[in-house]
Amino acid sequence: YRWAQAQDRDVMGIWMDIGQPYRHKELAAVQGLGVPVRVIPCGVLREEWNNVPTPENQIIPGRNGLMAHIGSMYGDEVWLVALLGEQHAYMVDKNQAFFDSASKYCSQIFGTPKLVKTPFADRTKADIVRWALSAGITPEVMSRSVTCYDAEKQRCGRCSACGKRWIAMVLNGIHEGHDTNPWESDWMRGYIPKIMEALKTGTHDHYSKDRCEETLAALKLVGVSP
Repeated sequence: YRWAQAQDRDVMGIWMDIGQPYRHKELAAVQGLGVPVRVIPCGVLREEWNNVPTPENQIIPGRNGLMAHIGSMYGDEVWLVALLGEQHAYMVDKNQAFFDSASKYCSQIFGTPKLVKTPFADRTKADIVRWALSAGITPEVMSRSVTCYDAEKQRCGRCSACGKRWIAMVLNGIHEGHDTNPWESDWMRGYIPKIMEALKTGTHDHYSKDRCEETLAALKLVGVSP
């Protein structure tokens, strides 16, 4: 939203309640940051349907396709966040093939040209935090946002979302409190060997070189040597 404002775009924020376990704190954070959003109730995730994401498996199949469809009901250009290093074949609803297909699909069903895209294709999460600081968005404001899969905790420190957020923040000199230190989490312990293997073999079809190097730089700041 702030990125679009900086470009003088006519922007509308949409927040979807699809039944994600962390939805209450997510909406509270968005509203607390003063971002005007249209709240769209769309409870497709339910315990009785056995499709609610868990801390171990946070993948929500088809989520971005649903968001692209709903977004196209309100505008002709829909932005979804897919960062540098995320747009690979393993992320089937974040890569360029998805954005191309979603644009074609939404254009077809609405009968008018629609563009589904990511404005952050060439930026990592650390790059976005760096831009936010340069745009006058303070660390205190950013810390009120939520990037955590835990249903209750603001920053559990154990999930992949917390780990990736920590990397982006600490590389920009922002230190947030977590229930568990992200660099000591089970997720990070499992993640480190994967990025080390990617760097060793030069195979970055899943773990991009930028993301691997950022992770190592963040770990170095807290004295962790893989």
